[in-house]
Amino acid sequence: MRRALRGFTFVEILLTTALLALLSLAIFTAFSNGLRLWDRVRQAVVAEDVAIFLDRIGQDLRNSFVFSTIPFEGEGDQCSFPSIVHMPADRRGSRAPEGTAEGIGRVRYVFDAAEGIVWRSQADYGQAFAGQWDGAPRAVLKDVSEVRFQYFSAGEAEAHEQARSEERPPAVVKVTVRHRMSGEERQWERLIALPLGL
Repeated sequence: MRRALRGFTFVEILLTTALLALLSLAIFTAFSNGLRLWDRVRQAVVAEDVAIFLDRIGQDLRNSFVFSTIPFEGEGDQCSFPSIVHMPADRRGSRAPEGTAEGIGRVRYVFDAAEGIVWRSQADYGQAFAGQWDGAPRAVLKDVSEVRFQYFSAGEAEAHEQARSEERPPAVVKVTVRHRMSGEERQWERLIALPLGL
């Protein structure tokens, strides 16, 4: 007695192939749309991070002042200056219930090009006078390709760009942030006026 060998017919193979192709197309489309959505959200997150960074450094710079023992020092990739800082309050002082207190100190922003990170450090007056910083620096901006600081002093007719600023604060600090994503480069700039530099 002979057993009949049963296999797939040509039509069944074509139907299976067509179903697999449709399923693969649906998965690819969903994956591709997910990547595009992730990229758009990532760009929005970077833009928000840059806006927060520019607001923070603007607040610190507007709180800067002239102080004999803490000079204003600035270069293209870093900036250090006297400012009002928030530090942990003295446990025995009147501000102890609040947890923090404002005081004279020093703030420093440094751009690490290798990591693409802007670090912020601060020190109270005693630490600044001794050349120390309060703990480890904190990352305030990540995943950027360039951050540049430019310093402008008030001239007679127009502002003049300085390569480096010391002792007296400049009139204006220009902060430029560049970020490259998906082959496109975006740039943000902010001019921050320092009242005491005018």
